[in-house]
Amino acid sequence: MSFFTTNEFWAACIGAMATILAAWFAVFFGLRTLRDTEIKRLRIKCVIELMAYRFILVPGVTTSIEGKMSFFAALNSIPGLFGHDPKVMLCLRDFREVSSAEKNSSIMKLIRIVADVAGVPLSAVSNIDLERPFSDKRH
Repeated sequence: MSFFTTNEFWAACIGAMATILAAWFAVFFGLRTLRDTEIKRLRIKCVIELMAYRFILVPGVTTSIEGKMSFFAALNSIPGLFGHDPKVMLCLRDFREVSSAEKNSSIMKLIRIVADVAGVPLSAVSNIDLERPFSDKRH
């Protein structure tokens, strides 16, 4: 007397393969969701750092090395995080090319576009809020 009949054997094989396939899909989609969540988190962090350290563009403001490094790190991360969006890349190139006198208005435009792509709502933030960052010179 055999332990399995032929039908039971094939049913067990199909069940085992279905279990392995389901586990593989769960891991695949879990890793994909984790990746997408991490990219979204990094995009939001980039927007926050651009906003937080934009005061280094204010003439005469004393800035720390850490503040400059964080601001420039956020700017340098834009191609990696937002390189898929042509509006963001065009605005970043424009920001790089404008004169020092126009940097403030250019960074506001860049922040708004990057925030929009990252899903950070700035609808209640006016241009005056962005033009006058808190710093040691003026509040």
